[in-house]
Amino acid sequence: MIERLKKIREDCLHRRFGRYRQDVELSFAEEFSKKGYSVPVRSVMRYKLLLEAEKPIVFAEERIAITRTIKKIPSIYTEEEWKALNEKYECFQDYYMCNIITDYGYTIERGLGGRLAEIDASMERVQREQDQEGIEFLGCAKTAVLATMDFARRYQKEAERVGNAEVAEAFRVIADGEGAHTFQQALQFLRLLNFTIWFNIKYLIPFGRFDQYMYPFYEKDIQEGRLTKEEAFDLVQEFFLAANRDSDLYYGIQVGDNGQSMVLGERREDGTMYYNDLVFLCIDACRENNLIDPKINLRVGKTTPLDLYIKGSELTKIGLGFPQYCNDDVVIPALIAMGYEKEDAENYGVAACWEFIIPGTGMDLPNLDAVNFAKLVNDAIHTELPSCKTFEDFLEAYEKIFREEIDRLVKRYHYVHVEPCPWQSVLMKGCVEKARDFTSAAKYHNYGLHGAGISTGVDAMTTVKKLVFDEKKITPEELIHALDTDFADCPELRNQIIQEVPKMGHNEEYVDSLAVHMMKLFSDAMRGKKNALGGIFRPGTGTAQFYIWYTRNLPATADGRKAYAPLPADFSPSLTATLKGPLSTVKSFTKPDLQNCCNGGPLTIELHDTVFRNDEGIMKTAMLVKSFVDLGGHQLQLNTVNREQMLDAQEHPENHPNLIVRVWGWSGYFVELDKEYQDQIISRTEFTFS
Repeated sequence: MIERLKKIREDCLHRRFGRYRQDVELSFAEEFSKKGYSVPVRSVMRYKLLLEAEKPIVFAEERIAITRTIKKIPSIYTEEEWKALNEKYECFQDYYMCNIITDYGYTIERGLGGRLAEIDASMERVQREQDQEGIEFLGCAKTAVLATMDFARRYQKEAERVGNAEVAEAFRVIADGEGAHTFQQALQFLRLLNFTIWFNIKYLIPFGRFDQYMYPFYEKDIQEGRLTKEEAFDLVQEFFLAANRDSDLYYGIQVGDNGQSMVLGERREDGTMYYNDLVFLCIDACRENNLIDPKINLRVGKTTPLDLYIKGSELTKIGLGFPQYCNDDVVIPALIAMGYEKEDAENYGVAACWEFIIPGTGMDLPNLDAVNFAKLVNDAIHTELPSCKTFEDFLEAYEKIFREEIDRLVKRYHYVHVEPCPWQSVLMKGCVEKARDFTSAAKYHNYGLHGAGISTGVDAMTTVKKLVFDEKKITPEELIHALDTDFADCPELRNQIIQEVPKMGHNEEYVDSLAVHMMKLFSDAMRGKKNALGGIFRPGTGTAQFYIWYTRNLPATADGRKAYAPLPADFSPSLTATLKGPLSTVKSFTKPDLQNCCNGGPLTIELHDTVFRNDEGIMKTAMLVKSFVDLGGHQLQLNTVNREQMLDAQEHPENHPNLIVRVWGWSGYFVELDKEYQDQIISRTEFTFS
């Protein structure tokens, strides 16, 4: 890393860019309400006023600029309006449009002037048609574009003032309405677009398929001799550093949960996987930066060369918690089966964590809630088990409870309100042409439900099958008593459950066949369910934060888990399971057919950092990933950890500022996590290779 970038990295790591933030509290809601502004007008006026309040910050030697100075995004609603809104709708993520993938490439190539021309052309049509909704939307869209151009002009002038000619020219191009001409300008344009979206959307803004929409600018500069690969690497590295400047302001449930994910790799028409130069530059940039953003996702398949897995394993080695691997051989057919057009399915990206969504066209809400497998098995044990004569009777009773829970969630989330966002809509496909906000103009409006505690539920079901029915070692009443007393009266039973009952991850058909059955039930129970917008409900194997949230009132479970203890994150082994090794775990978790449960949600495996004491560990890790993909797994993430180091970080956080861990679908700094999330990571099984 060159010296200039080393300094930027240190400033990012130690949050030094925070010194430029203004100590101001902006409030617009009362004024907007008094003027009778509609919600779209409020949204765009807030955007315009926030950009005007931003103070341009440019440094003389940087090549990718923009540093945020406004700390908080004020609401567009008064307290009374907010209360009324919550009484009318199910509140999800404060009604913000978020966790969608922007069509960055089109605007970077076309330029804001080109977008204005499109708006004006559509305006002529809607005015002839007297389409009042279209007139309002396009008026808001034009205001947003002009505000963005003005913001770029102010940055151009500040760059000129400090003598940074390259950055000044990049902002001139944007402010004059031109498309990017060079790779550096394209990166600066992307930085501006991504930055400005945060002034409309409070949560989770992915970068999408970076290697696809940025490659033409890279390739043109290389071919015309304006750029070497080494210079391109420095630019990518600096752009990635820029993503970390303000990341402490962009968070959801925890600091680091900001959605700044990026998808790399492509599947060609002949079915082979291909990785252009930018893929490898991005991986190397992340390795040298060693920071939490952006989070890398690699699209892979059976034709992915081993060299790519080796490259990815080099990132795993340093403990970034990414890349996350997404198997095109499973994901693309799954998306087509859900109703996505083939072209869109092949262009899929990843949302904030691991949910599969479509760039530019999808307004899917893939992380609404989670089905708590552990609780539902517990409910069945308490209410149905004593009256069941056979295990088949119990399984049938559980299925009834499970389907009722799906029906409850589908009813609750039949309609989820999202507020209009004109600027974000400008950056999506078809909105300007249709003269409609993306909330209505989007091609896809599907909803997603996660599966929390899947392995806990499967393991608990296995305990019932083995100990109550097959071996008759305990009665239903004895099991219920053990759960109700948190195993206080029968620690030997808990030990027996943990040590003798097969678990997901053991690669044993006794338990894995139940996993296959229960995952099929998940997909079957949601098949055919529609939301108010005509979209489907997608089942998935992620957990999001629910592996913590949904255990705060969850008593002991029949896998040996103690009361209120956390569930496993995502599609991972139960925290009480004594596991044999990573390959057995991979084999076990690739048995369920997840093409019908493909909302997203990875198998998560923790590797002890001693695995990487030599290069053999990198090769073994790469082969493990390849085995997962070859066996038909749909998504995988690896986390390199050291329990002793994490325990020391809890006691002495000042000594571990850059200790990075994978939390559920994102990487964060361990010392910035709440303790309950820290403790859950510490409790995960750490694998080594025998």
